[in-house]
Amino acid sequence: MKWYIPLIIVGSCLLLFAVFGEPGTPSLTYETTTTLAETDPVNLTVTYTVSLMATNTGTTTADNTVISVYLTTPPDAPEWQQTDLIFPVGRIAAGETITRTDTANLRVGKETYALLVNETPPETTVVGTYSDAFF
Repeated sequence: MKWYIPLIIVGSCLLLFAVFGEPGTPSLTYETTTTLAETDPVNLTVTYTVSLMATNTGTTTADNTVISVYLTTPPDAPEWQQTDLIFPVGRIAAGETITRTDTANLRVGKETYALLVNETPPETTVVGTYSDAFF
């Protein structure tokens, strides 16, 4: 047997692995906690502390993970405002949970400010993107 035949077999297996990836897929679940941090009645600004917890419940690593959290005024508010937080997380291994915390400001009108100060929480939407890690 020639010495290069095992190298060809191993190289072919690595090429197949690179093309088709690992068996299984990543699966991310998100949980957010939004708490009222401070209020500014002069500028009609409400500041929230947003804690994000992301868990990879899949069987493979999620790579290049970026998670966006959007805060919008409640549906019954007289005006609509939105702000977003972007969390560049990076790699989340299978079974791993990460936690990130940041603050966000909503600058609103008088009626919406009164609604938010009286403990009506903003709406929260979480969007995450990732790619499969091959190696």
